[in-house]
Amino acid sequence: FRFESKAEALLFMSTAYILTINVPLLIGTLIVFPTMFKGLYPSFKHFTKQSFKDVTYMGLGFFAIQIMLLLLNSTNEILIANMNVADQVVEYSIYSKPFNIIVSLYSIVTLPYWAMVAKEKEEGNTSLIKYNLKQCLLFFAIFAVLGLFLAVAFDPFQKLWLGEEKAIIVNYGTVFIFLLYIVEWMLLAAFTSIANGLSIIKPQVILFVIAAAIKVGGVVLMYCMPEMFENWVYLIITNAIAYVPLIVGLAILVLRAIKKIKRKAEVTNEEINN
Repeated sequence: FRFESKAEALLFMSTAYILTINVPLLIGTLIVFPTMFKGLYPSFKHFTKQSFKDVTYMGLGFFAIQIMLLLLNSTNEILIANMNVADQVVEYSIYSKPFNIIVSLYSIVTLPYWAMVAKEKEEGNTSLIKYNLKQCLLFFAIFAVLGLFLAVAFDPFQKLWLGEEKAIIVNYGTVFIFLLYIVEWMLLAAFTSIANGLSIIKPQVILFVIAAAIKVGGVVLMYCMPEMFENWVYLIITNAIAYVPLIVGLAILVLRAIKKIKRKAEVTNEEINN
């Protein structure tokens, strides 16, 4: 498409975004509810204070997590642009976009596990929860290897992508720092999918706040040290460091929750048998 101005292009992109996000949902709603979910409709008689409290609690928890994620993952370009190296935002994008595609694909693959684990939690089926966790980690390993292949072949890849004239001089140290970053990001996504299904909300919020605090602390340190302030790679290193307690904490919480569900299911079975 060709546009006469940036405003016209922006308007087109905004319209396309609104339509592609909402029209499929609208069509799906009009098809699914009158057929597969016939008879299901909102009603005030199903409203309870406890349900309202539970939904609000969960919604606010996820909102807080999303804010912390934005602070962790979506502020790098803004920070780089304000570090007197605005021209390096383009360089950062060249390094980040190919790896971000891998993360996005992995996130799509692991998205259904949230709902499956939530169902299995209600059933007390820890075997299937463990199976789904192993599946998420298996996909993580596959996509991590894919990321490694991309890292090794990054120079020819970016030349093919951008062309010889626009290609940058690749620093493989930076490439492998990005690889570490996205590997941590995907490992976090694996445990987050399971944790969400197990309704581990409040501990997640605390862990994400800690990770965001580490990111803020790292940025403040960069501002205090000129040699770090002029090198945006330290931002990625800060993100990678911030992810460590988050991943370790979530892994522990998920494993503990699975054990708790197993013990509860065993107690319930004993009571039924007696």
